[in-house]
Amino acid sequence: MGSVGPVDVGGAGGAPDGPPDGPPGDGATAVTVEAGAAGRVAVARRSVVVAAWLALCAAVTVWLYRLGRGLGFFFDEWDWVLNRAHGVRTLLVPHNGHFSLLPGLVFRILQHTVGLDDYRPYRIVGLLTHAAVASVVARLITKRRGLPSGLAAGTVVLLLGSGAENILWPFQIGMMGSLGLGLAAWVLLDHRTVRADAGASALLFASLAAAGMGIPIMVGVVVRLAWTAPDRRRLWVVLPPGALYGVWWLAYGTSQGSADNLRFLFSYTRDMLAGDLAALGGRPLEWGLVALGVAGTALAVTVAQRRGASGGTAGVFAILLVNAALTTYARGDLHEPASGRYVYLGAVLVLALWAELYRRDRAADRARGVRRRLVLEVVVAVVLAAVAVKGNRYSFTKRSDGFHHTSDSVRAGLLAIEWAPTVNDAYRADPALAPPVFAGKYLAIVREFGSPAFSLAQLEAAGEDARVNADRVSLEIVGSTLTPPPAATGACAGPTASRTIEVGAAPGVLVKAGPAPVEVRLWRFASEAPIEATATIPAGATIGVTPPQDRGPATWKVLVTSRQAFVTCDEG
Repeated sequence: MGSVGPVDVGGAGGAPDGPPDGPPGDGATAVTVEAGAAGRVAVARRSVVVAAWLALCAAVTVWLYRLGRGLGFFFDEWDWVLNRAHGVRTLLVPHNGHFSLLPGLVFRILQHTVGLDDYRPYRIVGLLTHAAVASVVARLITKRRGLPSGLAAGTVVLLLGSGAENILWPFQIGMMGSLGLGLAAWVLLDHRTVRADAGASALLFASLAAAGMGIPIMVGVVVRLAWTAPDRRRLWVVLPPGALYGVWWLAYGTSQGSADNLRFLFSYTRDMLAGDLAALGGRPLEWGLVALGVAGTALAVTVAQRRGASGGTAGVFAILLVNAALTTYARGDLHEPASGRYVYLGAVLVLALWAELYRRDRAADRARGVRRRLVLEVVVAVVLAAVAVKGNRYSFTKRSDGFHHTSDSVRAGLLAIEWAPTVNDAYRADPALAPPVFAGKYLAIVREFGSPAFSLAQLEAAGEDARVNADRVSLEIVGSTLTPPPAATGACAGPTASRTIEVGAAPGVLVKAGPAPVEVRLWRFASEAPIEATATIPAGATIGVTPPQDRGPATWKVLVTSRQAFVTCDEG
């Protein structure tokens, strides 16, 4: 055993070898003072570490926030803002099979306070949730492996670009929150007190009420507590959250999976685990498959040498396997085991498994004075974290670009819907990118909570695809732009096979077709005419072309082309 400090408190019997240097009690007082000083130093050191970690979280959050500037609501989020704005039942119905009470409640609170015309608060909540998950990981691994490993692992999660789909998309506060709350419960279970266990029980229910990740975490907790006899009496921790979830399931639960998907169970589990390992280094799946072989061998050898595993190791391993099985059941037919939204969860769990499997005995380390080993661990942790962060950096930019492209196109189409004088309630501008957005419900929500669409200035500054989408939606809503010829016409241009004309709201342009049909193309914001013809004028017909009439800019461009010469006139 090492000494308490620089003061020698005596031999085996506790009595000093010679006469004391001062009055009785001076030695005990010196030890107390020394211990108090050491305690203050430890507290100060922890404060510095916490402050440094919070500063890192703040810096990364600001960077990620700037990376996602200009984004708007995306895909599943539309279901929440359009269909869950009012009523209790809408918060309880499942989303893709998940109990989504907490994320749905967060979105509702934001919707009723900041509205829909500012997406930034939603993004901030998402980024803070991610930072909280990274902080829980840092805490969990610090308790098992020490501060260097904990900070390194937390940094890797904080900058896990392979999971950028979760990090940059506020909708994923459900899955990230479910994971973070479950891991927080896992950490609380270490305290082995009734109060801590009660807190863990509450966190487990919150995990279940955030998303389906809470289910495998519950299974993992059961395995952990059932592993050893002393912990089995604590299994009551899972009963309240399990009962509450069961009540919800009986009232609202639905299954989104298919037993037929389980035929992919082996390959899906293998590729999910490989994807989790690859994600930690920002590498492709092929690297992960090699890493999986190495990690699997190391796991088997370690367990064999120890003649068993701890409850923590068995519990996290169970979480990984159950999560893979449930994902296969629900999504196996989509064949995307290494998707960013999955590897974020799995990579965190792999780190937790490593920490549980190779848990350090810090008391024994202090007794042996393994300072050299600690220095080596710090160096290895820093190097591995740097490699992981570097490998993941590009993924953030790539995923951000994809989100921006989709978001811009959707927001452009929504602006065109808002401009339309009338629109069919069942019209959908983007069934693929925003499937829940029907024009009637969208316009009703906009009147109540504000508009998430582009402004005119934002549309004009957007990319080509977004501006093309705005033109498409305007033309789809207004319908035909061909009108009967007016009684009188203005000046006519000479015969031509192609002409581009700028026209206002009305009158438009008169086209006198020749021996061949004339194709008409209209655009307003795009940089060039669309590839597909907007309309076709039959051969020999005289037709007026009027641009769509809406609340947007009146000026459109009209390109008329034909294989034979035709005449165009200004409508009088």
